[in-house]
Amino acid sequence: MTKRFVVVLSVLLALIMLVACGGSAPSGGGTSSGGTSSGGTSSGGASSGGASSGGTSSGGAAAGPARSKTVRYAYGSKPRTLDPNDYPDNESQISFYMYMDALIYTPHTGTGYEPRLAKSWDIDPGGMFWTFHLQEGISWSNGDPLNADDVVCTVERIVDRADDLSYKGQYIPTISHAERIDDLTVRIYFTEPTPLAGNGFRTLHIIPKKLYEQYGDGMFYDQGKDYYLVGNGPWLAEEWVDGQYMHYKKNPTYWNKAKYDPYFDEIYSLQITEASTGIAAHISGDVDALLISGGVPLDYLSLYAGTEDRIEMINVEGNNWYWFGFKYGEGSMWNDKDVREAFNMAINRQLIVDALYGGTGASVPHGYLGQSSIEGYDPNLRYPAYDPVKAKELLANSTYDGRSFEIVLTGNSSAFEQIGVTLMDMLKSVGFNMEFTLETSANATARMNAGDYDVFMSQGGFTDGVIQRQMSRIINDNEKTLYRSDELFSYIRGYLDTINEADRMNYARSVNRYITTELAPHINLIHRAQTFAQDYGIAGIRYAPDGYTNFVNVDWDPSLIP
Repeated sequence: MTKRFVVVLSVLLALIMLVACGGSAPSGGGTSSGGTSSGGTSSGGASSGGASSGGTSSGGAAAGPARSKTVRYAYGSKPRTLDPNDYPDNESQISFYMYMDALIYTPHTGTGYEPRLAKSWDIDPGGMFWTFHLQEGISWSNGDPLNADDVVCTVERIVDRADDLSYKGQYIPTISHAERIDDLTVRIYFTEPTPLAGNGFRTLHIIPKKLYEQYGDGMFYDQGKDYYLVGNGPWLAEEWVDGQYMHYKKNPTYWNKAKYDPYFDEIYSLQITEASTGIAAHISGDVDALLISGGVPLDYLSLYAGTEDRIEMINVEGNNWYWFGFKYGEGSMWNDKDVREAFNMAINRQLIVDALYGGTGASVPHGYLGQSSIEGYDPNLRYPAYDPVKAKELLANSTYDGRSFEIVLTGNSSAFEQIGVTLMDMLKSVGFNMEFTLETSANATARMNAGDYDVFMSQGGFTDGVIQRQMSRIINDNEKTLYRSDELFSYIRGYLDTINEADRMNYARSVNRYITTELAPHINLIHRAQTFAQDYGIAGIRYAPDGYTNFVNVDWDPSLIP
């Protein structure tokens, strides 16, 4: 154990003990906390949903071993902003959900949206506006009622301040303005038809108009003031010590307590950047869960040996995967589907998962879209299975003439080099003549943009399980890849242009089926996985397949203790 590790750990544990004994660390800034709980029914073509906490809603009544009413988890980084209309990073967004509910919510595990502040909504068939019907009787944590004026204020703010608040540019670039219909009804307009606005509305956290007009941005930063981070979610922001922790307390007046009323009274999010430090704190019992971004590194999993009776390891397919892109065009060997199929069947993905990722750090993909996508995923789709004998036969009877080609690997780590060596052995064994080159991300991007490649292996991922960016990229990149398919492009354009959610989902499934069965224009190698650790009895933490981790609905369920 290094001296630096001991010092960092000692400081961290001293902080934890101080908090546990009711003390407080020096104040640093403001903290943001938030919540997600559903209620009501949805309309306008959107899916209805109830609470999906994933745990108990005990309100302290759960039977079993007694434990503290405070829960602590280690997180790997801190939010960059406390403003719920700004979205520069996942850490900030996760914090917003703690103290602010949005208009609607996505479960990150299926299709459609669930009610939140809006109990129902109607979508203009032409895609030019959404009309939201707000829940009755919602109050801010200071007692003021929430109404349509708050929604209008929020929309005006993100439109007027698009240059310094990232929400508009990142989620709904076409958002135009909002109109108050009545006290509980508001209509939000776009400058042009916007089929995928729902993904933006589930992140549209409403702010209180009265306080914003009175205190401006100070309501997000003036820690200790009575107007500081007044919210409408299940948790209230108490304190933020920059670089150390965020502290939340249960909101006693939360509007949706019937759906979510947790056992815990307080949450501490400890900002621990070093995985080994977080693991040590978890094993010692000073934190209840390790939720560092990306999960527990593979090299550190062995540190948990001997804790199996107390700590549960949770493996979740992440929203990141490695994939192959081929250069098509006149005379390309990849125009021949038999060549692509031979390439695919020559690769033993399970061997790569087991040998290079310990069997837990990655998974064999079902097809182009894995479980990390909530749009278009089909568990019945499969790539052709590993079969080197069949691959050799396909290649021998294809148009492949033995020419040499290069696979450009985007990355310079030892893991990428091992992947390259393994791929070369597999592909050469069935008759391919190839080499691989490791390039930095910048160099690889430059080569791809210039069309200077035969095959590249890159990393990709979905945002919140929604495939919009990936579909746009296939269309936009076709001048570089030179891949042509009227059928595929019609599915993609249908997905991007269709307002009706059910129709869009059908287009997404058609895209998935085409790319998986045609093995073009991409083939996925592996899906990366993430491993998280939490004490038995902790419930309600959501580890979504798209990589989103949500601890808003954390709870205690002693029946989960083995």
